[in-house]
Amino acid sequence: MICRNFLAFSFVCLFFVVVQGQFNIPLPFGGLSFTKKPDGQFEVGVDQNVNILGWGANRGIKFGGGNGTFQTQTSGGILANGTNFGANSTMGFDKQTGVQLDTDVNVGNDTVKGGVGKESSFITGLADLINKKKNQKKP
Repeated sequence: MICRNFLAFSFVCLFFVVVQGQFNIPLPFGGLSFTKKPDGQFEVGVDQNVNILGWGANRGIKFGGGNGTFQTQTSGGILANGTNFGANSTMGFDKQTGVQLDTDVNVGNDTVKGGVGKESSFITGLADLINKKKNQKKP
């Protein structure tokens, strides 16, 4: 068991040293992705998706880093009648822009962006979205 784990870890490390580009491992209802960018940054992700005739769910997490940056992105939501509903979060640090703590809410084809320092625009965007949905329902 330890030997298998060591081999898997060695393979991933070798990938990040040698391979430039993207490497995907498809799994039932999702997959793993490994990406190394030309500027030395990397990204590792795990995604799960189910879509049965426009109904289902998805979730995922990605870790990225390199060159003074680190970022974690999570996503999750449902698919109802072909329309996405859910939330995405980003937490990270970039040496140029500093700390990033963001959350996006997806309601159908609309996205409301929020996060640290964006509270008022998030509340305004959410209120506008609610009013838009109310006006669409009126005959």
